[in-house]
Amino acid sequence: MRFGRDISSREKEETRLVVYENIYSALACAIRELQAQGRLLDNADDGVIQTFWSNQEFGMTQSRWNCELLLSMRELCHRAIVLATALRFINPESYLRMFLSSYSHVLQPEWNPTETDVIQCYVPTKSLSGAWISKDLIALEANTKHTTQKELSKIMPLVDGIVCVADISTLDYRYMVDPGKSQFNESLGLLEEVLGSRGPQRKPIQLLLNKTDILRRKLKHLGVSLYSEGGLLQYFPGSAESVAKCFKEHLGYCDEYYLREICALDATWMNHIFKVWREMMFKSKLLAAGVM
Repeated sequence: MRFGRDISSREKEETRLVVYENIYSALACAIRELQAQGRLLDNADDGVIQTFWSNQEFGMTQSRWNCELLLSMRELCHRAIVLATALRFINPESYLRMFLSSYSHVLQPEWNPTETDVIQCYVPTKSLSGAWISKDLIALEANTKHTTQKELSKIMPLVDGIVCVADISTLDYRYMVDPGKSQFNESLGLLEEVLGSRGPQRKPIQLLLNKTDILRRKLKHLGVSLYSEGGLLQYFPGSAESVAKCFKEHLGYCDEYYLREICALDATWMNHIFKVWREMMFKSKLLAAGVM
């Protein structure tokens, strides 16, 4: 069954632009500090900086819905992050902290990573990506095709917590009516397998529901309802809380978890950034840990 209307390109670009503006703010602080410190930049680096500022000014004065601008911002943000990291003004952990601080309202107050104990890696499934917080800066590509249960058991005691980012924008009516027919259950099954590797040490879990704004609009338009196992009718008016209720029914195996709503960067781009960071900063750590 199709939803009543498709999400417009304008709405998608509006959501993306909010995220890019958060990144621009953080990068602008980094670049200003670099210039204030008199760091010498070669011609290529200087070109990146000049493009950064011109695009920022353009984005503030021209149409907010310029798709070409959004694409250039994405590429520019990536280049500027790599530049700042290469100059050792900011490191990956520090930038990740700045990125997460943009969404501080969705994170539990007690989860307060320092600049030296944050690292992220992905569970590359269709709907779910997982992140581990490790004081030892040890990353693991938790792909079940390449990662054994023994390796997972080895790495899990080292982590302080688990953060899972679930893209729920593609959940459809079939999932709400019959979850067994949805590929999303496959992703939840992988999460359950990872959680089962924690052993006796129970680590806190945070489940961040990404792109709930898209799903919320779909649910609100349909007025979708779902019967719980207890026989009580649950109505989904399109709120973040109602989406969380749906997830709680299917995450009963989690001993402790929090659900929050976010609107984060697309996984493909973030995965590329973290891949670059791992290659630059963490390869020796991975080798030392025996997970590469």
